[in-house]
Amino acid sequence: MEEQIPLEAALAADSSMVLLVLAALVVVVLIGRFLLRLAWRLVAVTTAAILAFYAVTVVLPSVFALV
Repeated sequence: MEEQIPLEAALAADSSMVLLVLAALVVVVLIGRFLLRLAWRLVAVTTAAILAFYAVTVVLPSVFALV
């Protein structure tokens, strides 16, 4: 026959599990926000690098060819 767990113990286990899940959710959200900022910064730097490369390899030679 299984031993019954007192209601207080079950509620305490449930509330600690809820707190653990909430803490994990907060950590995931904070890390996600950090990674999202990092991704946008990476996109911005990559775009700037592509534009600079285009300016040096395409625009500048065209300008010098016109002169």
